[in-house]
Amino acid sequence: MGLLNLKKAFMESYSYIYGFASWIEDPKSECCAWERITCDSTTGRVIKLSLKNGKRDSYYFHRYSINGTPDQEYWLLNVSLFLPFKELRSLDLSGHKIRGWIANEGFERLTVLRKLETLNLQWNKFEDSIISSIAALTSIRTLRIGAGDFESLSRLENLETLDIDFVDRDFNRSAIRSLIAVKSLKNLVLSGGAGTQFSGGPFPARELSVLKNLEKLDLSWNDLNGSLTTQECRGLSNMTKLMHLDLSYNLFDKDILRCLGALPALQSLHLQDNRMEGRLPIEDLANLTTLEILDMSFNYFTGSIPPDIGSLYSLKALSLTNNNLSGTLHTQDLANLTTLEILDMSFNYFTGSIPPDIGSLYSLKALSLTNNNLVAHYIQLTRLEELDLSWNQLEGILPPCLKNMTSLKYIDLGHNLFEGSFSISLFANHSKLEAILLENGNNKLDIETEDPVGWEPLFQLKILALISCNLNKRTGHFPRLQILSLRNNKFMGRFGLPPDLFMDITWIDVSNNLLDGQLQENIGKLSPLLRYLNLSQNHFEGNVPSSVGSWSYLEALDLFYNNFSGEVPKELIGNCTSLILLRLSNNGFHGKIFSKHFKLFSLQRLQLNNNQLTGTLSKVLLSCAELTWLDVSNNNMSGTIPPWIRNMPMLTILSMRNNFFKGQIPCELRSLWLIDLSHNSLSGTLPSCLNLDNARHILLQGNKLTGSIPKVIFNSSSLLTLDIRGNNFSGSIPDEIRALSDLRILLLRGNHFSGRVPNQLCQLKRISIMDLSKNSFYGHIPSCFHNISFGKLEATFLVYQDSSVSVPSEYLVYESLLGKIYVGTTAVDLTYDAPVEIQFTTKHRFDSFKNSILDYISGLDLSCNKLTGNLPSELGQLSSILALNLSHNQLIGSIPKTLSNMNMLESLDLSSNNLSGEIPSALADMTFLEVFSVAHNNLSGRLPDMRLQFATFDNSSYQGNPFLCGLPLDKICSRVEDGSHSTPTKFSNGSDGKWYEVDPRVFFVVKPVMSVDMFCFHKRLRQL
Repeated sequence: MGLLNLKKAFMESYSYIYGFASWIEDPKSECCAWERITCDSTTGRVIKLSLKNGKRDSYYFHRYSINGTPDQEYWLLNVSLFLPFKELRSLDLSGHKIRGWIANEGFERLTVLRKLETLNLQWNKFEDSIISSIAALTSIRTLRIGAGDFESLSRLENLETLDIDFVDRDFNRSAIRSLIAVKSLKNLVLSGGAGTQFSGGPFPARELSVLKNLEKLDLSWNDLNGSLTTQECRGLSNMTKLMHLDLSYNLFDKDILRCLGALPALQSLHLQDNRMEGRLPIEDLANLTTLEILDMSFNYFTGSIPPDIGSLYSLKALSLTNNNLSGTLHTQDLANLTTLEILDMSFNYFTGSIPPDIGSLYSLKALSLTNNNLVAHYIQLTRLEELDLSWNQLEGILPPCLKNMTSLKYIDLGHNLFEGSFSISLFANHSKLEAILLENGNNKLDIETEDPVGWEPLFQLKILALISCNLNKRTGHFPRLQILSLRNNKFMGRFGLPPDLFMDITWIDVSNNLLDGQLQENIGKLSPLLRYLNLSQNHFEGNVPSSVGSWSYLEALDLFYNNFSGEVPKELIGNCTSLILLRLSNNGFHGKIFSKHFKLFSLQRLQLNNNQLTGTLSKVLLSCAELTWLDVSNNNMSGTIPPWIRNMPMLTILSMRNNFFKGQIPCELRSLWLIDLSHNSLSGTLPSCLNLDNARHILLQGNKLTGSIPKVIFNSSSLLTLDIRGNNFSGSIPDEIRALSDLRILLLRGNHFSGRVPNQLCQLKRISIMDLSKNSFYGHIPSCFHNISFGKLEATFLVYQDSSVSVPSEYLVYESLLGKIYVGTTAVDLTYDAPVEIQFTTKHRFDSFKNSILDYISGLDLSCNKLTGNLPSELGQLSSILALNLSHNQLIGSIPKTLSNMNMLESLDLSSNNLSGEIPSALADMTFLEVFSVAHNNLSGRLPDMRLQFATFDNSSYQGNPFLCGLPLDKICSRVEDGSHSTPTKFSNGSDGKWYEVDPRVFFVVKPVMSVDMFCFHKRLRQL
């Protein structure tokens, strides 16, 4: 009965956790078989309760501080619920938003649980006084907690492990000294993570040196930096019992290695993701003769592997992945490491062959050389269990030696240049094989997936990923398969259920194939354990069967880009309550989805864009407390933007573009990373009460918004995209716009802005696209525009690239020695773009650009304004710009020759101005120019030679300039040197051979009238 009372309390709390399905009130049900419970095998008493909130490990939670949760969602714990479990030894209550306990029910009540040794209270919001309450539990040996008054810990006389993860930022390093009173303390974890307690600063060597009994110390994720003095190094050497040290994810340089080399008992050292660069100084660690694990990955080391690596002869695991190491692999340098079991050299720049003498590392069990530039291979390691050679330049047939490596459990050979045929039957004698990953890199490898006649494999695969392998036949018979990825192949026809259902399968990805037809009505029987299903980018049609509602464990469903129709099944939105990700984009779904049936309260990402859904944003969304991404764009939804949206604290991406929403934009839109309300019927002014400090993309195009740009916009210091085109905004561009120093895209086209183009825009040096067209700006073009990058940014500044989604650790069905997260690498693609889409005129086309392509588009459009003066010659310094449109203004003077320096330019439109003089012949050297127009100006003289791109331009590029001559025009230049006159008076008509006299004074009277007429004509054409 006590367990059922526990279930009721947690189910009613704000922190609802799934995983109580087996806890039922049935006399025949054996509670020791229930999930989250461990019983003593002899007495049958409960000894362990694992009540950790499982949702906290999924997609996004660790990106946000727990302090971002509204206080009303925290709850009080009734400690007496645990009193019936007298034999309890371990209790995990992490991640439950618990802020305290009901009156007189503190943890002191648990003193009756005299055998309780392990208590985990992390990821809650207890006050500091909690430790004084816990201190009464003198039997505690392991305590994991988030805050507290550490002076009280001295009362925990048996405490051996203290894990203070995610401590508040004001944690005082002097508190470490208070731990000296805990004589029994052996393991100390002060890992910062999202709540870095040290907030940077030097390594606290002096404070730590007093903890002489420590065996394990974890200070990862703290932004620690700096070098240590000789005295501090000496103090560290007093920690004679320290065996395990983790300083990963800090800011140390390699100088700290000299101090760490003085720790005599060290067995494992983790230094990944610091700022160590230059040559590998292995000699600083030469005295660590007992060192077994060394991880120096994710640093900036260069050069080759030093020969003195052999001095660390006790090493069992060495990771140098993700550095800048290069050269050939010399395994003789590693020859002394006879006990080495794990070697990870991936993500470096090694070249040449994999040397045959790598076989001398006879103890090796795991080898990863992925993402290098290796070209040849020969590996004979009979004890090897894991092999990853993916993403190299390996050629020829697959290594025949694989046949003899019968200890293999995991093999990844994807993204190489193998040729010939490959059959899974090659591994017929590999009884331990659990995972095969092969992604074709050159379309020259034929995969044989059908079982040979009479062949019965000794192994039972758990993971099979055959990606981009041109497959069109089903795979072999692997009944224990748990993860199957066949994406990007050529499977056709219906997606039928296999005759022998994969009852253990949790993950299926058949995306990007040619599958079609309707899903079988009983598809819900596929597997009761299914947690991920990706059918995207196929040709499925019809309704989604209601049987999908039987997948109670399903966490991710992706039906993107098919031809599904009908309403979204109420069984899906009502029963699949474990869903974290639901993507139904680009189908033909209709009806209302936010109905009374909607109970997907665990959702973190919901993408419904590009369907025909109707209805409003219903309050049922309020229960989706962890929703971070909501995309309902390109539907038929209506209503207003609800003010209650402020009660969704995790929401960072909101896209409602191209619907029928109306009314004003409410003040309650806050803390959003992306807000896209484009193409609706929103009206009024932008409220000054908006809090857009965190915004990176603001897209409000195509509404009926009025007024000036509110200054609240300029508080968004991280803003990358500002798109307010096609509204009724007015006034001038405020000087405060200079505060948007990170801005990349500024689109003000088609409003009623006026005034001069401010020089403050030149301070926005990272802009790549600026569109001020179709307004009433006047005055000169700022010559300082050359200070703006317009595409001249390094790759490190790319910001519109795809955003990846992490995967819950529960999916990992293979325990890897390399620490490999399989589903985050080859077999699964959970990469989605943030929905940033803009329109920009280039090459005389008004095109849409979105997502990662925005990192490579650049342009300036000032057309259809009232700009005057000369073209600034400094514009020629925009060497990376792709499009420049200054048409339909009142610009005068000549075309600067310096424009020819814009050597990446693809589109140049100077039409419908009052430009005069000749077209510089140097423009013909612009090799990427595809569109060029100087039509309807006062230009004269010979046209540039018809070579390179200029050979592709016809009369339309030059029309309306009667004093121009030369091909492709019909006017042949006179025999007089046309370069000696700025305004030629004689032209030859190539069609009839007659000479005509033209009075320039008459032309300049007619020209303004003609320009107005042509402007109206062009404007009319663009509207058709």
